Amino acid sequence: MNANIEIGRASVGKRLTAGLMMATLGLLLAACILMPGRFTSSLDLRKDGHFSFAYKGEIHFVSPSDLDEGKGDGAKSASKEQEEAQMKAMLGGADLSDPKAAEEFARKLMRQHGWKSVKSMGKGRFDVDYAVSGTLTHDFTFPVIDDFPQANPFVQVILRGDGSARVNAPAFSSGASGSPLRSLARMGAMDEANKDKGPQLPVMEGTFAVSTDGAILANNTEEGPRTDASGSSVLNWKVDDSTASAPSALINLTK
Repeated sequence: MNANIEIGRASVGKRLTAGLMMATLGLLLAACILMPGRFTSSLDLRKDGHFSFAYKGEIHFVSPSDLDEGKGDGAKSASKEQEEAQMKAMLGGADLSDPKAAEEFARKLMRQHGWKSVKSMGKGRFDVDYAVSGTLTHDFTFPVIDDFPQANPFVQVILRGDGSARVNAPAFSSGASGSPLRSLARMGAMDEANKDKGPQLPVMEGTFAVSTDGAILANNTEEGPRTDASGSSVLNWKVDDSTASAPSALINLTK
């Protein structure tokens, strides 16, 4: 009897996991889905208000059809076609599976400040070189794309009234709060029978560095801050698909 109870519990657990995955996936498909791939990124914050930020590497636009790969059923339901139409509408009518449309979208990005280079690599993957600098008078978020609803920022700098700044990189992790799709894929992998049927997601692998002449009040690096040749404090994170906690730091920028 105990064996039957355990089997029943396992079955219920699998059904709950599957149900949660489908519900979460449905919500995500109604939102804009941007994901980092292989990249290097850096942020510099100065007490005089100057800042610079750079991101060089891959950005993936993940569509519903990408998430359906590997399921083995070639037929598309009306709901799936509707979801793809919603994603296309979010991209201003662009179908990034079309090479010409993807190239036009890349040219559109390069018209925005900071996008030095944007190259379409096919299937919603873009190789980008982004760099911006100036005076930080308000909160900063990357990426921001014209006419594109932003649901999952890669990097945020949030200014506080006491002169400190909170740095978060929510997309540089596999945790649910930063990258719901990666968390969803990990949940699916727990079910051995369905490990090859879950969302096929881009590989994330990169580095994120934060440098400052301010006082680092808190951070979640493994080794803590180091001092470079200029006397600045530097935080370094290596992130990949197994990174559970998104990079985070609190820095005092008062003079």
